[in-house]
Amino acid sequence: MIRQGKDSLRLPLMNFRVIDIFYTAQSRLPQSRILSKLQVLNLCNNQINNIKASVFTNLPNLASLYLKYNRITNIHTDTFSNLPKLTKLSLTGNQITYIHPGIFSNLPQLKTLCLDQNNIIEILPGAFSDLERLGTLYLEKNQITKINLNTVSNLPHLGNLYLDYNKITEIDPRAFSNLPQLLRLRLDSNQISALPLSAYKMLASIPNVWLSNNPWQCDCRMAPFRLSKNGSRSLENQILVLS
Repeated sequence: MIRQGKDSLRLPLMNFRVIDIFYTAQSRLPQSRILSKLQVLNLCNNQINNIKASVFTNLPNLASLYLKYNRITNIHTDTFSNLPKLTKLSLTGNQITYIHPGIFSNLPQLKTLCLDQNNIIEILPGAFSDLERLGTLYLEKNQITKINLNTVSNLPHLGNLYLDYNKITEIDPRAFSNLPQLLRLRLDSNQISALPLSAYKMLASIPNVWLSNNPWQCDCRMAPFRLSKNGSRSLENQILVLS
């Protein structure tokens, strides 16, 4: 392991497996070096605000990349294009506002993606395309208002999706229909007031759904939920908490 220090850049880096560079005034990433054995790169708690395209080249064995709690606002399409073995990517606690298509498209082994605690307003269609192995996606504590049909789709192994503590008011009834392995869905602490029957049926197919702390309106639009609580114990168990 190597940690940031005044002599750290003078050391031979070829054989290091873990590098930690954190709590510095670094605002830009240093130029990439050939680190053929590096598996973990921790760049948390710095002042990084810009990530240039292909900055992470020559890291063929990198499995975990931590960029938490920086000041990143934008990610170029080719930023993560040469990380064939990356399984975990954390961008928690930055200032990202939009997720554009293609940013994560060249990460065939990615299993965990952390985008929580940003300022994400919108996720454009295709933003998570080609992430066939993704199992957990953290999007909580952002500014997301709508979940459209293609916001999160075609992720065959996604089991955990965290969308709590956003500002979601609308959910397309088909939004989660292409997530066959989804086991846990958190939608609590949003601004959802009602759901149509088709959305209710979609949620009923997911084993564990969190819906608490939303401003539900007790009107005819919520009739399916009221009926389910009176007549279907299995569905009542699936929807863990309903305010």
